[in-house]
Amino acid sequence: MKIPGIAILAVGAGVLYYFSQLGVAGATVNFVFQGVNFKSLSSLGVTIMVQNVSNAPLNLEAVSADISLNGDYIGNASFFPVTPARIGPTSQMPVELIVNLSLLSLPGTVRDLIEHPTSQFTALVKGNANINNLVIPFSVDQTVSI
Repeated sequence: MKIPGIAILAVGAGVLYYFSQLGVAGATVNFVFQGVNFKSLSSLGVTIMVQNVSNAPLNLEAVSADISLNGDYIGNASFFPVTPARIGPTSQMPVELIVNLSLLSLPGTVRDLIEHPTSQFTALVKGNANINNLVIPFSVDQTVSI
């Protein structure tokens, strides 16, 4: 009679430990801005390096973010793979976010750049990543001087 109760407790503890490790792994992710490339007149690709510093593998399910340039919103970026991208323990993987530029906000951004010329541009990528079925917010910025 006592053995089934102990077995149930042991299985429950094992399941709890497994899911807590997924949460710890998801919380130890770093996001690093890598670069931008132009896809077309209305879209670009922003590459972010996703670094897993834990000892557990991660499954990157999806990423969604807003992109701004010098504080002006320019578009929404996304990464929705058909199958989750697997990032091994203590490793990293580049992820290309496809940015759909906001055609309504671009004229204002261009106007601001003309009215206030600057040799320094700051791009901000701020969003959420679904890692191991946990939603993790992130914010990555990069300043470029010309």
